[in-house]
Amino acid sequence: MKKYIYLFAVLALGITTFTSCDLDKFPEGDVFTDSQKEDLVGNSPDRLAADVNGLASGLNRALILDSEPHFDYGFPAVCLILESNGQDLWAAQTGYNWFSGPQAYNDRTVSSEETEFIWKTFYNHIKTANDVLQLAPEDTQDPILKGYRGQALANRAFDYFHLIQIYQFTYKGNENKAGVPLILEPLAPLGYDNPRATVEEVYKQIMKDLDEAIILLADYSRSDKARVSLEVAYGLRARVNLVMENWSAAASDAKKAQSGFTPASLEEVSTPGFNSVNSNNWMWGSIITPQDDVVKTGILNWPSHLCSLTLNGYSLYVPKSINRPLWNDIPQTDIRKDWFLRSEKVDTVINKKDTIIEVLKSKLIDDMKIDYKGNLFPVNFFFTQVGSWDELTNVKFHAYQNIPGNSTNSSDWPLMRVEEMILVEAEALAMSGDVAGGKKVLEDFVKTYRNPEFKSNASSPEELQEEVWFQRRLELWGEGFSFYDLKRLKKPVTRVKLPENESSYPSAVRFNIEADNDVLLYMIPESEVNVNAGIDKAENNPAGVVPDPIAPPIKD
Repeated sequence: MKKYIYLFAVLALGITTFTSCDLDKFPEGDVFTDSQKEDLVGNSPDRLAADVNGLASGLNRALILDSEPHFDYGFPAVCLILESNGQDLWAAQTGYNWFSGPQAYNDRTVSSEETEFIWKTFYNHIKTANDVLQLAPEDTQDPILKGYRGQALANRAFDYFHLIQIYQFTYKGNENKAGVPLILEPLAPLGYDNPRATVEEVYKQIMKDLDEAIILLADYSRSDKARVSLEVAYGLRARVNLVMENWSAAASDAKKAQSGFTPASLEEVSTPGFNSVNSNNWMWGSIITPQDDVVKTGILNWPSHLCSLTLNGYSLYVPKSINRPLWNDIPQTDIRKDWFLRSEKVDTVINKKDTIIEVLKSKLIDDMKIDYKGNLFPVNFFFTQVGSWDELTNVKFHAYQNIPGNSTNSSDWPLMRVEEMILVEAEALAMSGDVAGGKKVLEDFVKTYRNPEFKSNASSPEELQEEVWFQRRLELWGEGFSFYDLKRLKKPVTRVKLPENESSYPSAVRFNIEADNDVLLYMIPESEVNVNAGIDKAENNPAGVVPDPIAPPIKD
């Protein structure tokens, strides 16, 4: 395995810079200077397309760390790191769980691989955006360059929005706290003299980038959903406005973002999915092909760690599951309860004797079969015997091409779905004072697409916000939003429901964390602090303290 992964580390060396070889060299192999590159782009703007392509592909790079951890597969891994920090998604604390560190919060050190990975993932991507912006200046009149500039600005805003939420608490009440370095010039060396900008300064830059991107993308026609469209730019700004509590603006942007998209139907979410950018509810996504390095590695990709229906990955032995208190709160009439397996007692006959056995059930997979070596098996039986399926294991995400047991882990990753924008609109309307409007948006969505029996009981903005938060926890489960929501809403991490003492988490990570505990912040990696004169070691985030685990109930 080590030799196999090392091979891909060598292959990855040529792609981790995120810049295009087409623009960096003459056909004869001589290196372009910056001025020559600018002249070329000026004469032929479409030659910058390769650099712009790097914005789309740059979120799915494998092995950017020398240590080669198996969570090193790009932005989808960042999402699973953050989900593992929260209270709704858990997995066994074993060697096969490459996200056990975030789940245990023992990655809150300057030397942790996780913080270095997060930092490099986003700042490498920012470098790509800055390279494009250098060659598509603010005063350009070329329509192609305008589109490229809009792409770069939106992607850079996306990166900084993630960084500021990971390395500091939420915007409101923390505006003057230290955020992350703002690197806006393509040649500014990361790790030279880049002090931490304040939270407010970072958010101002994010909004500045998005405001300009929305103007530039007004007439832009994208080639595929891996690119940012005008609607996606509105969606990104809606997210930021939601965090900043600009409620009316968030509602307006979220509504504009929905143009041209419809939620996945009740029928569509009654089978595993969430694996193709071609879905009509996907607004933006990472397109991942069998030729991509994250797929060629075999197991360094998101299906390997999150999809319970692949036969090639860690999820076969360490599936990701929902926490029982949340699952218990999902109404029986809500299809999303069946995104997770339940255990049922079934009468059967074994050796001519009536026997009651436990069977894992879900409407999503009850009639599904897997073709294994020419033989058909029920998937619940097969994955229980071959893998480690158990009660509450997720079956939300299907394998590549919707083939149970597909060993090619080339599924796309959702970056923005229209369902999220509907929930943003509902919350923002309510919090801006229009509770009735927010309730209508929420009820129309949930009743039509997820739970026909749903009815909002909210009578105040805060009550509707709570209802939307619950819907976000269900709808966006596993997609990287839950930890951000806890911080945005200033809620504690509650893995153990008290006083019932109910939790699915392994005993070592069975703890609750107060909303203001510094352990919720990642520390800036030492690889950055050691070379950045603008960040003193004393200015790093404090380590925080992980609470003691809450002992599970004693079984009789």
